[in-house]
Amino acid sequence: MIIGEARRIMKTKNMSIKPAFQDFDRTKSGRVTLPQFVRVCLQFNLQVPDQILANFARRYMDKPNSEEVNYVLFCLDIDKTQPIFTPD
Repeated sequence: MIIGEARRIMKTKNMSIKPAFQDFDRTKSGRVTLPQFVRVCLQFNLQVPDQILANFARRYMDKPNSEEVNYVLFCLDIDKTQPIFTPD
């Protein structure tokens, strides 16, 4: 899962992914386009397979603007210590 991998990478490198997203967020909206989101993930060697992008679209894309990803929520999920998805 990308969240777990992102946590591992950020912990190992002792860094935050949020500033990389903020570089693309010129209006300080807390959102980036999907291609920008993927680009930032690739900068940190986070591969986002196409089938996982659909789940990200549901979880992190803003409902009124389905073209932008809310990276703030993504970063919050990376920083959480408990699992974000639990079995039903």
